Amino acid sequence: ARIGGTLFPELFRVFSSQEAFPAAIRARACSVFHTCMKMLAMVGGEHEASILAGLKPLLPGWFEWFGKVLGSPVQESDVGDIWLRMEVLKVVRLLGDDFPRVVSDILPPLMPLLWNCMVSCQAVYDRDVVFCNDGAADDVDSEGDRIGLDMLAAELLECLMGLVGTRPLRKQIKASLPQ
Repeated sequence: ARIGGTLFPELFRVFSSQEAFPAAIRARACSVFHTCMKMLAMVGGEHEASILAGLKPLLPGWFEWFGKVLGSPVQESDVGDIWLRMEVLKVVRLLGDDFPRVVSDILPPLMPLLWNCMVSCQAVYDRDVVFCNDGAADDVDSEGDRIGLDMLAAELLECLMGLVGTRPLRKQIKASLPQ
């Protein structure tokens, strides 16, 4: 609890400080937050009540900023922007999979933004992946994972499929997506 009480506000400060930090630094803060959430999910069984109680007030602020990130236009040439979006999607999917009761009320407003992001990536995805344009950049993040719109589109699909596959969220998510 002490680490979370110190670390989470600082990670959120960096993640939400769009003017103070470049997208790549904000992506790294989101990546650390993802790792922390993954660890909480792993130890959740015996500490579930206290973890859920700690996450409930913390997550609305994060989800508000996830919406701001996903709702802004995709910057095809900005690797940091793409990386940031990929990290946001990883956190959203993890939280939907492992803490569906905590995110059930704050997740539905993100779904149209996820869908719009996926639709806006389609032309570039078709160009670079479907039609095999070798001109696509091979940028990598700090872990050595590829970063590009093709990877963002794949992450979006995984996120949407994972969230729709989570039984407690399925009905709400389907209702929030466009027909």
